[in-house]
Amino acid sequence: MIDQADFKEVLEQHKFWLSDNGGNRADLSRANLSRADLSWANLSGANLSRADLSWANLSSADLSRANLNGANLSRANLSGVDLSGADLSGANLSWASLSGANLSGVDLIAMQLNQYRVFVQKEFTRIGCEYHKNEKWLGWTPADVAHMAPDAEKFWAQYKIVVCAAIQALKGEDKK
Repeated sequence: MIDQADFKEVLEQHKFWLSDNGGNRADLSRANLSRADLSWANLSGANLSRADLSWANLSSADLSRANLNGANLSRANLSGVDLSGADLSGANLSWASLSGANLSGVDLIAMQLNQYRVFVQKEFTRIGCEYHKNEKWLGWTPADVAHMAPDAEKFWAQYKIVVCAAIQALKGEDKK
């Protein structure tokens, strides 16, 4: 975990960078920020690639245009966060709370299908608590997902076409 004094210095330098008063862009790539309280933090444009932000409180933070490529955001509180234009490719969003988050310009499709919240990214998709590579979702039949939840087989039979279309849209491909 990054020590508190170093972290405060990174944030202070980032603040100057954002206001064009010198400073440096925050580089917290690969940082262990698990369980950190970053609520209301302004990390717009910061590099958080491959950072561990699991269980972190990022509520109402500004992560617009941030690089979150490969970041672990599992179980993070992202409610009210600004993720507009952020790079979330390969980010783990399993069990993350995204209520009220600004996702404009993000390679992420969020939808509510029946009782499940669905988050489709370029490489991974989360349906409810199940988080798997898109290739798996594309190939699974309703029988393949039956063990995931009591109603998973029926859900997948009804909504597979919708989820797969979203996956294909992010990949820039036509439906197969």
